[in-house]
Amino acid sequence: MLSMKSRTLFWPLLFTWFILLALAACGGAAERAAAPRATRAPAATATPRPTPTVTAVTVFDGGRNDNGAFYRGQADAPVTVIDYGDFL
Repeated sequence: MLSMKSRTLFWPLLFTWFILLALAACGGAAERAAAPRATRAPAATATPRPTPTVTAVTVFDGGRNDNGAFYRGQADAPVTVIDYGDFL
């Protein structure tokens, strides 16, 4: 059985060893990141970027009817009604 003193030191020591192990596993990453990389010289002729074209698209086809109710879409559009229920 562990004494009270050794039990209170166990978790901080375990945590410290875990941190040290994690730092050792990452060792050398700073040197690799700081190493200069070989870069390519830019191309002598730059290709022009295409100019985006904006076209107007009517997305909303709706409004209000004579009764003041909102509608969307055409009045003669086909409609499919699906009824979900759990009553047998």
